[in-house]
Amino acid sequence: MKKGTKTILLTAALTLGLAAPAAAANVAVTLPDFPVTLNGTAIDNSYRQYPLLVYKNITYFPMTYYDCRFLGVETEWTQQNGLKIEKSSLTGAYHQQNVAAKNSKTATAQIAAGKITVNGKSIHNSKEEYPLLSYRNVTYFPLTWRFAVDEFGWKYNFNNKAGLVIDAGNTKTSSINLKDAQISTEYEQFDFAVDKNYLYYQGQQGEIYRRPLNDWSNDKQRKTLLQVPKEDSYQVGYPTIHFQEQAGNVYLRYHSGGASFGGDYLYGVKNGKLGEELIEYSYDEYVDFGDFCVQIAGTMIGGQPAVPMTYLGKDGTTKELGPDGYRYHTTTSAYDKKRNLLYVSAANTEQNAKSYLYAVSLADNQLKQLSSNCTSNYEVADDYIYYLSYMKPDGTADANYSQRYLYSIDLKTGKETYIDYAGQSDADYIVLYAAADNGVYYRNSSTGSFMFYHQATGKRDILNDGFKVNLLTAQNGYVIAGFEEHPKNSCRLAVYQSTANGSKQVYESADVSDKAVVNTDGLLVYRLNGSSQLVKVQL
Repeated sequence: MKKGTKTILLTAALTLGLAAPAAAANVAVTLPDFPVTLNGTAIDNSYRQYPLLVYKNITYFPMTYYDCRFLGVETEWTQQNGLKIEKSSLTGAYHQQNVAAKNSKTATAQIAAGKITVNGKSIHNSKEEYPLLSYRNVTYFPLTWRFAVDEFGWKYNFNNKAGLVIDAGNTKTSSINLKDAQISTEYEQFDFAVDKNYLYYQGQQGEIYRRPLNDWSNDKQRKTLLQVPKEDSYQVGYPTIHFQEQAGNVYLRYHSGGASFGGDYLYGVKNGKLGEELIEYSYDEYVDFGDFCVQIAGTMIGGQPAVPMTYLGKDGTTKELGPDGYRYHTTTSAYDKKRNLLYVSAANTEQNAKSYLYAVSLADNQLKQLSSNCTSNYEVADDYIYYLSYMKPDGTADANYSQRYLYSIDLKTGKETYIDYAGQSDADYIVLYAAADNGVYYRNSSTGSFMFYHQATGKRDILNDGFKVNLLTAQNGYVIAGFEEHPKNSCRLAVYQSTANGSKQVYESADVSDKAVVNTDGLLVYRLNGSSQLVKVQL
């Protein structure tokens, strides 16, 4: 590190290697003999595949895919245009990729050759005092004042005790690798949930663990809330735990035994404490609306109609909801406190057993049909219900009952509106849409585009064009969307909020995730796809 000058350089090892252009003369480099901290993460160079390097007393930064995004930089290399480096609004988690052998303190790198541009400005590398280097086929970037401060706007500090500290000024992420989590199966990864203060997940021996969100890397803070018994007949090992957040509380459910003789078990967790067992040996729905809960017992066991819904008041009140002769289903968004109504999907088992949307009055238990179309699922937000149906906008049914069309119902007027074609239910496993206060987010399956429909104007905005949506959920005022990993798709995870004028993106990441949640404080926690690593971001 050169002292007395404004030429300080940083290097952070990035995970996905960006192939370097052709290289020329060899130069001697060393590993830093001082600590390096990037965006609050201490970098361990001992076994890093692409360690930080020092050349001419300047720290060098490896331009791999993930670590560039970790610092808010995007890179692209093509044979025609060479290497392009640009400051970006994208961010991402820190990825540590190690090699088996410990890195030597000294090494040989090469002067990088080929076209190089930084924020659209050409770099004549052969004339640079501190040229870009190539090491292990990855381009390394010198962090001089000119680049780190003038071009990227990073803040840094260096002293003998803390070493080099870089703050890129982008959205900060914090990660944990849950090595104690349930080992992934062929079909599922470990599940997790968060509430206001804690992270919950399943351990490898059937434990349900709790870690505080503000100190989740501290193993001494880990606590076991529940020991799930080992399976002895239906499957080998421990049952898979599924978590869900409802009304700010966490619920965990697991199935034990076979399909015919086994059953579901459900527990609630509030403020980090495990509650009593809520259901046993049934296939119940249990939905927490804050002021009360609704339980629907034994939905279609052995082809028999379900019993009516049960209202479970927090004051101990218990009563049946809805008339007999219906099979019910509800969601966590279905309570309308303003109108004292509970919205349900229900089928009259004495007629044709087709499901429609209804409103159940909590005052007099009257049932009122809302939708004219058969419904497969629904969500409620603000003054609208959004639902999917195999009924086409012309009033005819899809011939194979497999296509899904997205509709809304205005709860003030009762008006139904066709929004868009949403896709084939069985082809994508689940048709993706998420209700928000001023509209609905969804995938237009005809074009593959990710869309936002604005209720007030009827306008359809394209938010991410042509990339498959793998994740879509609405939680605590936010909508989280995950997109496929594709070379042309730089944003793989995004968080939105609906506004009076449309949709606003509040976070975008290069990370690929298969599950993400937001707690009531706006803390985003997501799982990196195919890994045991969790990432948290304060929105």
